Amino acid sequence: MAAYEEQQFYKNTLKAAADYSIEHQLLEGYQVELLFPAIRASQTDNIYYYEPSSGFLRPEKCIDVQLIAAKDNGAAIMLNNTVESISESKQDIRLSLQNGTTINAGKVIVATGPWIRNMLADTFEPILVCD
Repeated sequence: MAAYEEQQFYKNTLKAAADYSIEHQLLEGYQVELLFPAIRASQTDNIYYYEPSSGFLRPEKCIDVQLIAAKDNGAAIMLNNTVESISESKQDIRLSLQNGTTINAGKVIVATGPWIRNMLADTFEPILVCD
């Protein structure tokens, strides 16, 4: 992570590292370039936070793994569908899709991402913040 020392995210990261004994190093730009020659960092005023044991995730692979796990555990996967409404009765939950399909389910997980405003805007508009 590259940040200026006065940034709150930087401060929060350092606090978390201290609170949870996370091994880390604070590096200057030239030190980053020694570790990662593809990065040009020596010409900045940033302090670089580095966790030697950290890694990265490939989001597409994570989504694929989660979809496979959901299917293996009995979930019905329906991609590229738009839910127009959700209603609840004593027996089940009804989803009405844009293509005219209606689904009755015992449980529903709503994972709308940035489309949450379209789904819940009237009720939750005062507390939703989307940048």
